[in-house]
Amino acid sequence: MAVKAVVETATRVREGGISGLLVSSIEDITRWVTEDRATILRNAAPDGTVTIFFSDIEDSTLHNERLGDDEWVRLLGDHDRIVREQIRRHRGHVVKTQGDGFMVVFRGPVDGVRAAIDIQRRLDSLTASELRHTQVKDRIGLHVGAVVARGGDYFGRNVAMAARVAGHAAGGQVVVSDDLRRCLGEVADSDLEFDLEPGPRTDLKGLSGVHQLWWVRCA
Repeated sequence: MAVKAVVETATRVREGGISGLLVSSIEDITRWVTEDRATILRNAAPDGTVTIFFSDIEDSTLHNERLGDDEWVRLLGDHDRIVREQIRRHRGHVVKTQGDGFMVVFRGPVDGVRAAIDIQRRLDSLTASELRHTQVKDRIGLHVGAVVARGGDYFGRNVAMAARVAGHAAGGQVVVSDDLRRCLGEVADSDLEFDLEPGPRTDLKGLSGVHQLWWVRCA
């Protein structure tokens, strides 16, 4: 990509001079902004926010050590199919994966929380033999807010916030931010099959202030 950019830049300067390069660059920026805005809108609520979901497997290094690389990779494949199945079911969009971790966005917080609950239920219902004789437990955290998209990825303070919230979950838990809890408060209680229980008020690394977290409990 870097070589391609250099070649394209040299070609633009040769064909249109510096002024041509500037015009072309402005056109590129406009196209990027338009494309990335469309990406956000496809996965955003009417107010422009997205629900950001992070998950990973608790004690993954220990599992890898016990199973060995080949069996661990096969377990990850089984685990990923379960996670992706519930993400699709609740209309989520996988932004990226890394090892055993997922970053996902949803249009609304209810979809995100329901996907998280169903992932935990599905993993909990499996016998150890179905996942390479290993009881896999995911840690899941969610937050809601505005984001910046670029090249299919999502960035910004709210992405960092969601990752920090997930870091406070233990295996089998779903933890959400206070912002997400407020969004859920706008939904009629009768429409929700889960409750929120106050968790700790805590610092989140790199983010100012003290933050209230909430545990998701099935009603």
